[in-house]
Amino acid sequence: MNDNQKPTTKTQIYNLIILDKSGSMCSIRQAAFTGCNEVLNGIKAAAKKHADTQEHFASLMLFDTESMPYILDMVPAEQITLMKEEQFIPCACTPLLDAIGMALTRLEAEVKKHERALASVTIITDGYENASTEYNLQQIHQLIGRLKEQEGWNFAFMGANQDVTKVSVELNIDVQNAREFEFSCTGARDAFDAYKEGNMSFFCAVENCDREVGENVSEALHRKLRRKMMASRSFFKRDEDK
Repeated sequence: MNDNQKPTTKTQIYNLIILDKSGSMCSIRQAAFTGCNEVLNGIKAAAKKHADTQEHFASLMLFDTESMPYILDMVPAEQITLMKEEQFIPCACTPLLDAIGMALTRLEAEVKKHERALASVTIITDGYENASTEYNLQQIHQLIGRLKEQEGWNFAFMGANQDVTKVSVELNIDVQNAREFEFSCTGARDAFDAYKEGNMSFFCAVENCDREVGENVSEALHRKLRRKMMASRSFFKRDEDK
């Protein structure tokens, strides 16, 4: 396949945002709310840009110990509706592992229905796990590792008030895909801007990988080759790259 050809088989990209709404998020609530909606608008724009080669879907899961609602649940990009302010009311504690485990298990069941599909998952929290009862760290580490290596999924982590590198390693998220943000409205806005930029770069990289891998390979090999090609890249742009 030459550089001017585009894959004839579209890749389905399932964008999943797992967003902390525990009580400590109150002080950055407005910035997180606005930033998340800007990311959703970015996914809609990317779907149009890459319409010839990709189909995009969006899920937005909020979590605390009182509830884990889906604001969006695997919705096609053109049907995305933005989160309403009354849907994002921080309270209670941080069952981070339960939120990740439940969301990934649910999403994997859907992604497996499609021949050429992957997920891009971003986890956003302002503090450490402190309330999970269904999943432990070892289970989440193994789950994320399997979805990365076998299914070619992408994972990113944005955190405040914690050792982000340590947490990302514990979760099995590539360190270059982790970003620490200052716990302030300005810090949260900057983090969501970086997230939106990272998404755009990632979608372009997927298209380039699909073009380079080509059409005449099995889907299992396609996922393996894509994962190998994508593993060395950073989701977030580094200071030295700016």
